[in-house]
Amino acid sequence: MIIREQVAELLEIIGEYPAVGILGPRQVGKTTLAKHIAASRKSIYLDLELPDDRAKLVNPSLFFNSYSDHLIILDEIQIQQELFAILRALIDQDRCPGRFLLLGSASPALMRHAAESLAGRIAYIDLHPLTYPEVQTEDPNLHWLRGGFPLSYLAKSHKSSERWRQNFIRSYVEKDLMMLGLPNNPSFHPKFWTMAAHLNAKLSNYNQMSRSLQVSNTTVRDYYDMFINTFLIYELAPYYRNLKKRLVKSPKYYLNDTGVLHSFLGISTLDALLGHPEAGFSWETYVINQVRAILKPPYGLSFYRTHQGAEIDLLITRSDEPYISCEIKLTNAPKVSKGMNIAIGDVGTERNYIITHSSDRYPISENIEVIPVKTFLEAVVRGLE
Repeated sequence: MIIREQVAELLEIIGEYPAVGILGPRQVGKTTLAKHIAASRKSIYLDLELPDDRAKLVNPSLFFNSYSDHLIILDEIQIQQELFAILRALIDQDRCPGRFLLLGSASPALMRHAAESLAGRIAYIDLHPLTYPEVQTEDPNLHWLRGGFPLSYLAKSHKSSERWRQNFIRSYVEKDLMMLGLPNNPSFHPKFWTMAAHLNAKLSNYNQMSRSLQVSNTTVRDYYDMFINTFLIYELAPYYRNLKKRLVKSPKYYLNDTGVLHSFLGISTLDALLGHPEAGFSWETYVINQVRAILKPPYGLSFYRTHQGAEIDLLITRSDEPYISCEIKLTNAPKVSKGMNIAIGDVGTERNYIITHSSDRYPISENIEVIPVKTFLEAVVRGLE
């Protein structure tokens, strides 16, 4: 088993809060992480998708009180939303830390009910697909190609990995998305997801999607919101605060896993990936997903782009102020573009990087440094914690 980096943080929060929620897409490793934590203490695990486990909660208050000295793990809790009010009452009776560990697939229903019932009583951890530092490899290519879902990354072959991802997508389309709140329209879901993959890392164009899918702009936006709420897609907002420029204000959308992205693009080998016209956008997606998984508040992410073409692929902000500017290049011999120099002058960042696949680290101009992704994640992003 690959030990997740959230273990230490999760143990710390369990020692402080009566309830802790682990949120993330299905198959990302929430259950494995929870059982790893449970192995070191008295605990009981219930999978609420199983009828036998749901039957144990016919009288939930009685069951929970019977195991008051255990860490009670409730997997896929959004299936029994009525439990939130009961958990609130039990926690108010005894607010000792480490009582409940709630696992959910980041559905809107889960967040809404938890916010209403458990406000001030619960802390959350978002679990992303496996990160580059977690897989502990010098070469990111396999991780980039297969993505970070554990069963995809650890598959015995590219073919097995691709088969797992196709089945994962099919399961989400035919079952999970409806369970998580999307309309019962399984024929439309893969069409939207495929279109989102082809527009991945590009400026959003609701009109183009609505024409292609023959739905309204409002429907396109609603579906983006739903896919964001289920951790399948990530929205990167543009930075435009306090700048007197004509700036792009449309967001960019990224699939949360490059392995899933490659399945939609029909890419199954590294050679096919490197020769694909979307390779640069895929690499940008990979780097941004790795940074997102590691970065902690008060740091945030956005991008910067003017209508004249000055652009920063990834702008790391600190308390909403520009802090680090990044260009993301697949080549190991990058050049500084005029647009990047102009954009850096606009936002005023002193730390500026061109993130590459595996180049050496070296200054390329007076205020810009070339840096490989592994070094950037370990030396720069971790240094911000």
